[in-house]
Amino acid sequence: PPVPKYASVRGGKVDVAYVAFIRHGERSQDKTVTGLTEDGKRRSGYLAHCVKEGVRSLAFPAGPPTRLLVSHREGADAQHTSYRPHDTVAPMARSLGLEIEEADMGDVYAPLRLLPTLRPGDTMLVVWQHWHLPFMINALGLPPPQ
Repeated sequence: PPVPKYASVRGGKVDVAYVAFIRHGERSQDKTVTGLTEDGKRRSGYLAHCVKEGVRSLAFPAGPPTRLLVSHREGADAQHTSYRPHDTVAPMARSLGLEIEEADMGDVYAPLRLLPTLRPGDTMLVVWQHWHLPFMINALGLPPPQ
């Protein structure tokens, strides 16, 4: 099979890093609330629980994330500000001892720019607003599924 354009080959072996995308946790119907709902907080805690043992999973085939990238949106008021992506991974970051990297919400190329910094076996979890995810995945230049 062809080697993906972002993979490297060493000694005939393909080095692979993974990028997983998820939508941030649930938001309140009240647009002035910038954080997660109680359900969103519980699910955020559950994500951290799922990776704390360090095992591989369908979501993370190389093991728990080694990098966390989230969007941030600072608006003129609460209705245009969002901390949900950060809040979604904060318990996971604490559990795994990882820093949370941030990029502007509209920057759909942020994961693409970080690809060269991933090491073989790394997994970068990207947490963003749902309407940007298809554009981010498209920006990676992956072929469509067969």
